[in-house]
Amino acid sequence: MGKEKGAACRVRAHSPTAKEKGATNNMEANPLRRVLTSKAMLFVGLAMLVAAAGLLIASMAPVGQAGAAQNKAKPQPKSQFGAKEVINTNGALPKEGTYQKRRGGTLIVSAAGSGFSDTENKTIGMEVFVNGTKVGTAQVYTNEKLSHKAFVPTFAVVNGVPKGPVKIELKALNADTKTDQNDFFRVTVEEQPRG
Repeated sequence: MGKEKGAACRVRAHSPTAKEKGATNNMEANPLRRVLTSKAMLFVGLAMLVAAAGLLIASMAPVGQAGAAQNKAKPQPKSQFGAKEVINTNGALPKEGTYQKRRGGTLIVSAAGSGFSDTENKTIGMEVFVNGTKVGTAQVYTNEKLSHKAFVPTFAVVNGVPKGPVKIELKALNADTKTDQNDFFRVTVEEQPRG
């Protein structure tokens, strides 16, 4: 293999100019400048990446948000379920609230409260009434006197309640149960369809 005419092109190395030599020497001589330059280039690259991602996300917006006509949501059928907090207060028992029942059927009544006793070692609590009928008891045993205690909540299932207003009452369980402004009561009624 010798020299042949038309042989492959040879790549000539570029000879740097005096100015480029000075910049190269300056970069090699100053490592801080080299680090700062690479960080600046990285920052510019990240900024371009963030801008591209933002454009991509914006282009994926739903068509409806671009001003196109929106289809109106179909009205939902009226629910057969209902729920309401009928008592949420503090103070001495008795307490009363009303639930407006939409249909006949079943109610779930959850009731919680607190109280204390003047004497030690007593069971204290409250009874829950729906339209005058006792449906549940929330109670607790207290070892100390004059110490306010939370009653263990009750969740009463009440069947066959007719449509219309439903009276909910909370009354003291016994003479040992005392309540005052430091005691709190909450009753929530959930209506279930007939099943």
